[in-house]
Amino acid sequence: LSVIFFTIMILYIRIASDEVHSSIIVFFRNFFGILIIGPIFIRRGMALLKTSKLKLYILRGFFGLIAMFTWFHGVTITPLAEAVALNFTMPLFVTLIATLFLNEKVGWRRWLATLFGFGGAMIVLRPGYEQLSFGHLELLFASFFMALSVITIKSLASTEPPERIVAYMLIIFAPASLLPAIFVWEWPSIIYLSYLSIVGISGTLAHLCFTRSLKKVDITSIMPIDFARLPLTAALAYIFFAEKPDLATWIGGGIIFASTIYIVNRETKINKKL
Repeated sequence: LSVIFFTIMILYIRIASDEVHSSIIVFFRNFFGILIIGPIFIRRGMALLKTSKLKLYILRGFFGLIAMFTWFHGVTITPLAEAVALNFTMPLFVTLIATLFLNEKVGWRRWLATLFGFGGAMIVLRPGYEQLSFGHLELLFASFFMALSVITIKSLASTEPPERIVAYMLIIFAPASLLPAIFVWEWPSIIYLSYLSIVGISGTLAHLCFTRSLKKVDITSIMPIDFARLPLTAALAYIFFAEKPDLATWIGGGIIFASTIYIVNRETKINKKL
């Protein structure tokens, strides 16, 4: 379900971008997300927001907002299959950040897998053979900040329930994303407002499904399913926008995915030993 909802979200981000600025799309993604989390909040009350990790939530909000703004804009100007393939570099950045900034010890196997994965990203980007677009750089930048966000989420998930993590994300994101949207504000038409509602609803449901799945099964069993986003997005991009991903996108995406699977598998084994 998470894969399906994420794919729907990225499709409607591109559709909505025909009329709506990406900053406004970000705001409505969070605004409609609050409407989804609202019933959960009403049922659980203020107890849902009771936490001792508010500073970590704010830090996660800072990282997540930068990732969301750059990701949403990058998606509007980059072929969708390439965008999704580059999104899979996020776990590679997690390894890099954990080593450089968190003093985590990483063995040569994970380093080799990380370099292998970034090599896959270079195959997708093809610098020197194809013009490296601003959208490509934006998507890599977004993946870096997604990695920072994921590291904070991992810390939160040890004690915090998925509903609280998603609730705080929307509570922080919605007002913060309104500020940049005001500078480019134009009211979308009714039809495009419906598209934006689909972006917000599908994105929130995708996050809820994904965080719940992490509570129920091992992440190594989730990643192969998550990779289904690439062929599913490629199929919809071809149907709706006549975008046909080339062989390099499939090869590079496959390499990125293989290295990601290896890294996640190694992390799981190490954590089980600990």
